Amino acid sequence: MLQGIGWIYIAVSVIAWSISPSLIALDRGRYNSIAANASRSLYAALFMLPYLILIGYVPSANDLLMAVLVGITGAVVGDTAYVAALRCSSPGLVIPVSYTYVFVAQIIGVFIGTSIDYMDIVASLVAVLGVYIAYSGSRKTSSSLKGLVYSVVASFSWGVFVHLVNYAVSVMDPIVLNFLRLLVTSAVLFIVSLILYGSRNSLPALYRLRYTNLSGILGFGVGGTFFYLALSVLEFSPAIITTALTPLTAVFTAKLLLKEEIRLKHVIGTLVVVGAIVLSTI
Repeated sequence: MLQGIGWIYIAVSVIAWSISPSLIALDRGRYNSIAANASRSLYAALFMLPYLILIGYVPSANDLLMAVLVGITGAVVGDTAYVAALRCSSPGLVIPVSYTYVFVAQIIGVFIGTSIDYMDIVASLVAVLGVYIAYSGSRKTSSSLKGLVYSVVASFSWGVFVHLVNYAVSVMDPIVLNFLRLLVTSAVLFIVSLILYGSRNSLPALYRLRYTNLSGILGFGVGGTFFYLALSVLEFSPAIITTALTPLTAVFTAKLLLKEEIRLKHVIGTLVVVGAIVLSTI
């Protein structure tokens, strides 16, 4: 029963994450990526605030420390490096390299004693292959070593991030964890944006980036929360490997919302990742 609920959780998170990029693309407001991510994180945290008020939650020092670790590795470092990589290099390079975090997470798990067998590692490699196939036909632009380095940073940061989350949801409420990490992320990113770009190029993101902020509620608030809930009931490997579907299903969502083209390689890549998910559950 719990396994079935867990798969529903992960399906909701993947769908929410898939819609988010299209919402950002619909936004006419243009602000720096740091301010945009800070604003998205804040709106997502506010979305979950009523739940914390309802349960009468009072943060502890341990909860705040865990939120800081999760927020910094996942969003402040990982997401920022991912955006920076996309600005330097083509999606055909950045997305496959960044999503090797699925494999990186498995390797880290081997060293820290997480229950992972060789079939899980093989399934992770197959999932990464699926992402590569889907984006190997992307229009190539002038890539740079800097973009590759940023992609590797994102991959490693996300690999560490999922293990921190996996531990955190075993000792605290997943919704509380997501709320606190988003609040921490928003505060850190806004401070950085104010220092680098000033208030005029930072604070207006709160009310002008309507679709971007909506993507925060959907992607960070709904998607992130359901992913955390999924990790609390599903085995680690299948849950992590399933997230490799996100950059692929986002293509199909973009077709519906933005009328973008779906290529045969996207379909093949998606089928390969689905095969990897099945392989991880055997």
